[in-house]
Amino acid sequence: MKTTIGQIANESISFQDGSLFKALTESVNLHRSTKADTKIRGNKYFGSPSFEAILKVIFEATGIRLVGKEGGPAIMPPAMSPGHIFREKWVQEWIEEGMGSAAHDAVKLMKAKRAGTLLRGTVDLKNSRVSGCYSDLVLDFYMPRDMMIGTTFTAEEVSAIILHEVGHAFTFFEYVSRTVTTNQLVACMTRCLDGTLDDGKITTIFGKVADEGRLDSEKAKALASARSEEVICSILIDAEIQEMESVLGASVYDVNSCEFLADQFSVRHGAGVHLASGLDKLMYAYVVLEPFTRVKNWAVFVCMGVGVAGAVGGVIAFFLYLVLGGLLQFKEDEIYDNPGYRLERIRHGMLAQLKVIGEDDNRIKQIHKDIATVEEMFAKYDQDLNIFGKIAYMLKPGFRRAHKYEQLQKDLERISHSGLFVAASKFNQFARGN
Repeated sequence: MKTTIGQIANESISFQDGSLFKALTESVNLHRSTKADTKIRGNKYFGSPSFEAILKVIFEATGIRLVGKEGGPAIMPPAMSPGHIFREKWVQEWIEEGMGSAAHDAVKLMKAKRAGTLLRGTVDLKNSRVSGCYSDLVLDFYMPRDMMIGTTFTAEEVSAIILHEVGHAFTFFEYVSRTVTTNQLVACMTRCLDGTLDDGKITTIFGKVADEGRLDSEKAKALASARSEEVICSILIDAEIQEMESVLGASVYDVNSCEFLADQFSVRHGAGVHLASGLDKLMYAYVVLEPFTRVKNWAVFVCMGVGVAGAVGGVIAFFLYLVLGGLLQFKEDEIYDNPGYRLERIRHGMLAQLKVIGEDDNRIKQIHKDIATVEEMFAKYDQDLNIFGKIAYMLKPGFRRAHKYEQLQKDLERISHSGLFVAASKFNQFARGN
C-alpha cells in the first residue's frame, strides 16, 4: 500500500450484479471440459475456440479487448504518447503544433474536458464498461495454461484472478481518462504565466476556464488569482477529485495501489471470496516456502564464511548478509501489500457491500459466510515485518516513516471496516426474522 504524491487516486467501480463473474466461471468450466482445446500446446492454445469464448465474455461485458498469451497472470496496458489513439485528432495536432496560443487553448481545453472530447472514449464506473478508443485497443493478456486447465485452482478462482487482471486494464483506462486530461489543462494554463500576458489578461483567461469547468465560486476566485503552477495544480486537482466523488456519491479512496484497485474490481464483481482463496494459493509459495529458501541461502552463506575464515568469518558473513538485506528494502517501491493485509482488504471490500445491499437476505447471508471464510484465510498470515524489514526499520529513517504512515492508514481502514458492521447486519437480519 502506498500513496504516490502528485497523482489522483482512482475510484473503484460500483458494485455489480455478479453476472460477469457467473458468465466467466461458466466459460472457464466449458473450456476445461473441451478436451480438444485443452490438449493444444504453445500459442495456438490461446486461440482455441473455448479460450476465445472466455475473452468474448469479457469484451461483451466490459468493452475491454484482450488477446491471450502464455505467462502471468498479468496484463500489459499500452504506452501513452502524444499521437496515441486515445487522443482526439485535434488534440494530437494541437500537441504537434506546440499547443498554440496559451490564452485561447486553456479555455478551449476546459471546454473539451467538460464535453468529454479530449479523449476518444469513455470510462463508465457505474456499469464497469469502457468504449471508444479503449475498446479499439487489443491488450496482451497473460495467463498460465496450467492454471487454466489444471486442478489446483477452481474455475471460480481462475475467473476471479482473470477479473483482477481485467481490473488492471480498467483502472489504467480510468487513470488516462482522469489524469491525462487534467495534466494537459494544467500545462496549458501554466504557459499563460510565461510573462507574455499582463496580469489582467491572465485573470480574465483563468476566470473563463473556471466558468467552463463549472468550478464553485470559491475555487473560481482562487483560480482567477492563481499565479504559480503549484496553486493551479492544487485548485484543478481538488476540483477533479470533487467531481470524481460525485460520480458514485462516495469518497475517493486515497491509495494509488494498482494491485488494490485490481483486487477491488474483482471484489465488486462478486468474486471476493474466490479471489481471496486463489491469491491465498498463489501467495503461499512466497510467504511459507520462500523463507525456507532464504534460510537455506543463509546457511550456504555462513558455511562459505566458515570455510574461508572459520567461525568468526561465518558470523561476520551472516551479519553482513542481514544488514545488506535490510538496506536493500525500499518501502516506497512496494507494489504488493503483505499477503495477510491484502486478503484483509478484500474482506473490507466485501463488508462495504453490506452497507449498500439493502434487504436481500439470501445475498446478505452469503456475504456473511464469505467474510468469515476470508477472515480465516488472513488470520494465518503474520503481518509483521520480516527480518529484513525489521532491520530496514532500525537503520533507515525513510523506511521507518513510511511504515508508520502505512500502519496508521491500515488502522484507520480497520476502524472504518470494523466487525461491528457485520454484527449489526446480522442483528438486522435477526430483527427481520431471517
